[in-house]
Amino acid sequence: MESGKGEYILIVEDNLEVSSLLTEILTTFNYNIIVAGDGESALNLYLANKPQFALVLSDLGLPKLG
Repeated sequence: MESGKGEYILIVEDNLEVSSLLTEILTTFNYNIIVAGDGESALNLYLANKPQFALVLSDLGLPKLG
């Protein structure tokens, strides 16, 4: 896997173990990670910072706006 250049990735995951693992892996490849635990928080973060995110990784079954 090629290293990133500091791009921002939004992870939308309600399982803390999964989001922590993804964060740990992706930060080692030089990505900046922001985590949202539910759909509503993710939508608010995305809309407030849309130009920053290079990628959104999302669980399909989420509390609050799945």
